[in-house]
Amino acid sequence: MKDKKTSVNTKKTEQKTTGKKIGEFLESKAKIFGIILLVVIIGLLSYVIVTKVTENKVSKLLGELDAIKFELTDYTATPTDEEWTARFDKAKAAIAPYTQKSGIVGVRANLMLGDICATLENYTEAVTYYQAAADKKKNSYTYSFAYNQLAVCYEQLKDFEKAADAYKVASEDKDNRLKTHALFNYGRVLEQQGNIEAALEVYQKLVDEDPDNSYAMIAKTRILANEIKSK
Repeated sequence: MKDKKTSVNTKKTEQKTTGKKIGEFLESKAKIFGIILLVVIIGLLSYVIVTKVTENKVSKLLGELDAIKFELTDYTATPTDEEWTARFDKAKAAIAPYTQKSGIVGVRANLMLGDICATLENYTEAVTYYQAAADKKKNSYTYSFAYNQLAVCYEQLKDFEKAADAYKVASEDKDNRLKTHALFNYGRVLEQQGNIEAALEVYQKLVDEDPDNSYAMIAKTRILANEIKSK
């Protein structure tokens, strides 16, 4: 009985000693732990501040691009051809520096310049800007939009192979809100190239995925027309 009591007391003493040692250790290291905690807090605050500053800077730059666009498309007056040319030239010069920016600012700037060039029927130059917009942000809805615009430009340039490739990319992007449109155009350009078998496969895919879609309806007519033609 005595041995058992002695064992219990010894255990309690050891626990107190261990607890005391831990307490003394923490007390001796309190300054170090305080510094570490302070560093962590400062790090978190710095991240929040940097993120906020970055967001504010992006918003500011996007606002500047919107102002350029507003000035270009201001219809309060009816510009002459010469005035329109001057507007486009001024807008292109103003937007150009933003095209080198990263993220959404660079994407927006390149898309804007692509649109301006396409409007002026400078399709070769437009392709350069649309491609840059696509390359700058691949995990965004703007990616498929840029490729759709690329395809349109390539069609205008009579480069149907590249047009088909661009429509294909746009149709495969899960974030593309106009996926069925791009898919139909992919089939249409393949058909235009004379690649009927591949075109029919694309049309059928469109019909299978969304049979009630308006583009699927047109795809059905193209399938039927080619079947009749082949007989």
